Amino acid sequence: MTGIIFFRAGTCYNSSHNDNYSSLSGVGGWEVWGHTLDERAELIEHILKLDNRIIPHLNNTQPHPWLEVDLTMPQLKTMMLVTYKHGATVGELAKGIGAGLSTMTGIIDRLTEHGLVKRSDDPEDRRVKLVVPTELGYQRMEKLQRFSKEQWRSLLVRLSLEELQTVDKAIEYLHRAALEQMNSRKSF
Repeated sequence: MTGIIFFRAGTCYNSSHNDNYSSLSGVGGWEVWGHTLDERAELIEHILKLDNRIIPHLNNTQPHPWLEVDLTMPQLKTMMLVTYKHGATVGELAKGIGAGLSTMTGIIDRLTEHGLVKRSDDPEDRRVKLVVPTELGYQRMEKLQRFSKEQWRSLLVRLSLEELQTVDKAIEYLHRAALEQMNSRKSF
């Protein structure tokens, strides 16, 4: 799917070149899948606010590993990206976090000093240097991910089978939307 079709007063509009639908919210009469954009915008805002109501109720009996992270935000973003990709070039990392090459070099130097990443040769092209997580780097990122999963697990175990099936279906919808969004960005 490359876009959403909007209907208004018998006219059809294709949104394939505009994935910022929120700019159309508040315009009476516009419909998406049989619902006005106002209804959809309200529901989206309600869903986003739910996160703020859930987080304070998560199991807070154990120390929060995110508070133990001793990295700057650009360093943390770089760690997340390099761990997710299992290694990347300096250019890929710079583009991924929106930093310049010289800034990224400094970030990588600090992460190397912390023992979280190392530079290595690209097995496919020895001229290219990759930045890869060290075992310690993987362990630190795994600890953060594991904590987040445990937090959600502590809530999910309290749901009935029917409620779990509803959540599972909702996550499938979100995954599909994420894939569609990713594919639509690749086409431009």
